[in-house]
Amino acid sequence: MKHLMKTPAVVVGLITMSPIASATLLLDVDFEDALSTYLYETTTGGDSSSAAMNIRPASDDINTKKAGGFDHFFDSKFLVIGDEEGGLGLNPNGTNQGALTRIDFQTELLSAGSYNLKISFDYVFDTNLNPTDNPGVSPDDFSVRLFGGNSYADLLSFGSVVRNSTSRRGQYSELRTFDLSGDSPIYLSFALTEYRGLGSSAVGLDNLQITNVPLPGTLILVGAGLAGLGSSGTIGRRRSSSAVKQRA
Repeated sequence: MKHLMKTPAVVVGLITMSPIASATLLLDVDFEDALSTYLYETTTGGDSSSAAMNIRPASDDINTKKAGGFDHFFDSKFLVIGDEEGGLGLNPNGTNQGALTRIDFQTELLSAGSYNLKISFDYVFDTNLNPTDNPGVSPDDFSVRLFGGNSYADLLSFGSVVRNSTSRRGQYSELRTFDLSGDSPIYLSFALTEYRGLGSSAVGLDNLQITNVPLPGTLILVGAGLAGLGSSGTIGRRRSSSAVKQRA
């Protein structure tokens, strides 16, 4: 009878203790709290400064305006990169030296190894240049990169933008394998480069998430292992029953 009680306990223990049996949320940023509550690093250059990275409500001018904003793309608090306040077009705009505004959000420290990551975020990349102007296309750059340890992966890269372009806004979502060669956080990096004398651009971001998702093959192996334990328990029960009959 002792053997019959041990087998279920072992199976339950494996299910509850195994980290590969379920997805793990590594990064979750929705900008409902102050920017200082999140783990991040910043890089600025030229006319830009840390003031050009700020959280705003959905009612802010840069979100509600069409010609100088994101045309109501966001319905809750969001992060602005490349604009200090008000509608799109104020500082920094790179008029004097150009402007680099970059922010890297990071996970907690992770162990070296291979990760199967689902990456998602909402984004808008826009300019205040009028499409009928000459030039009506801004050559400013917006790029998104994943990096950690000695590894990196380019996720998005735009080398120009037209005002209110639908191809420069939406929800990014991708599942990809990422290898860490050593213990390190994983960084989700957003960079905006504005060039001299060509209007002003800005980026809006919300709902940043990185989730480590178990590979299908790993789940199959876990299931096979649990099935094997179940079979062992069945054999044990049969042997116990036989032993009882023999003693009888």
